[in-house]
Amino acid sequence: MRKLVFISVPGLRRIDVERLPELRAMTSSGGMATLTSGFPAVTCPVQSNMTTGVRPDQHGIVANGLYLKNVDKVDLELRLESKLSGAKLFGNIVSSCNFDPEIKQPVWPKSENLPYIEMWTSPNSAVESPQIWDVLRGKQDNTYQRQFRIRRRKSINTGLPIFQSVRINRNSRVNKLKSAVWFALLSKFCLADYVCNFAPIHNPDGSESLWCYTRPYLFYGGLRDKLGHFPVQGYWGPLAGQSASEWIVDSAIIGANKFKPDYFYVYVPRLDYTPQKFGANASELSADLADLNKLFVKLRAGFTEALGCEPTWLIAGEYAVTDVSSVVYPNRILREMGLLSIEERNGQEYLLPSKSRCFALCDHQFSHIHFNDADPQLMQRVADKFRNESGIDEVLVGDERAKYNLTHRRSGEIILISEPDSWQAYYFWNDDSKVPEYARKVDIHRKPGYDPVELFFDRETMSVPLDANLIRGSHGAPARDNSQKTVVLASKPELLADKKQFDDIDMFNIVNQFFKGKV
Repeated sequence: MRKLVFISVPGLRRIDVERLPELRAMTSSGGMATLTSGFPAVTCPVQSNMTTGVRPDQHGIVANGLYLKNVDKVDLELRLESKLSGAKLFGNIVSSCNFDPEIKQPVWPKSENLPYIEMWTSPNSAVESPQIWDVLRGKQDNTYQRQFRIRRRKSINTGLPIFQSVRINRNSRVNKLKSAVWFALLSKFCLADYVCNFAPIHNPDGSESLWCYTRPYLFYGGLRDKLGHFPVQGYWGPLAGQSASEWIVDSAIIGANKFKPDYFYVYVPRLDYTPQKFGANASELSADLADLNKLFVKLRAGFTEALGCEPTWLIAGEYAVTDVSSVVYPNRILREMGLLSIEERNGQEYLLPSKSRCFALCDHQFSHIHFNDADPQLMQRVADKFRNESGIDEVLVGDERAKYNLTHRRSGEIILISEPDSWQAYYFWNDDSKVPEYARKVDIHRKPGYDPVELFFDRETMSVPLDANLIRGSHGAPARDNSQKTVVLASKPELLADKKQFDDIDMFNIVNQFFKGKV
């Protein structure tokens, strides 16, 4: 049986490969090519591009954070009808059984909360196209789509339709290809056979308990006993480093040894944060590359032993971080235009997205400007304002978003794209004495936008500084220069077929063709 391990490494570039001898050894008999990430070149969209083979206008992941607006009955029914021919159920469709009685997909988004911002916590239901592990589930069973009937009922709370899949024949699938997915974002409740992803338990008092979502559900308990809890402090924030990536690799090897899947997806974020903090070619990156090389040594030895043979390797850089020297504050500009709704509580200001005429959901080098007031003249006024703003390269309005396949309903009506040497901060206040409580904390879920300044958390003051100019590297803008492109490497030459250039969506087809036996 063929085995393929796909390793996704944010920040991996061609020039980095020279300092990764184990990676070169793993792929010495294969090949290497340039990889171009689609826009927006940030984690969730790029991972969705790679695992679905389609762009955001189809899979729906338009940014790391989503502003979820009201969806109506027609929209829900259309999503169900369009996806029944795919490999799973999506959106507000509730899957009460699916392939494993442990999987119970929550209703998403929660209608009673709409509209609201969701940062980093969306379940796999958010991805509206089949992912590679969904396709592999059906590779050896033509009756795949006939294993379920769909039961429709109305939600007691909202009156909107809810759909449930009910298994007809539990034993109809034989010899299916098995997949494991390790730390891919948006993988919670996905239908891969084996899953591990960080998912803390949110307690009623507002505190969090360390935990990972795993499939099988109790598998994390065994990982915790062997490795300790997942070190989230090493995953993001001022202590981000080797510990989290090493835990991911160690747990993946344990999973490979126990489950021996055919396809294994592993996310290794070791190179993600140093370039943002210090710059794309900072001297501090040398230590990160040495750490990453050790992880490749461990991955190669561990998977080879676990699977009984060396698997086929496919390693892809998600995006490249480039140097930045300036920052734009879209929400401050919108506030100056009188378009934000701000509430003051105990001397602190809070942005009210749903009550604002519009606001910007900022994410590295781009922003979605979402309008609650669908006034064409207002949109044009906002667009004109940003077209004259230093640091902004492109302003896309309405149908212009199709240039980058971003005409999905979750996209903002206007999209701002930074110049390559600039980025966009979420800050909406003008007085640092009135910043919201979360601004000085490492709080990735409550902030209405991505905040890399958390990397500079000050241990003396126990707070995050409010200086966005500290950031020296960013990503997300369209890749027009080689410095914005990454690399893909394979251990078998037929996987890349002597091509010199690939797009991120091509990764789906490479894996799919491998398991079809065509490469």
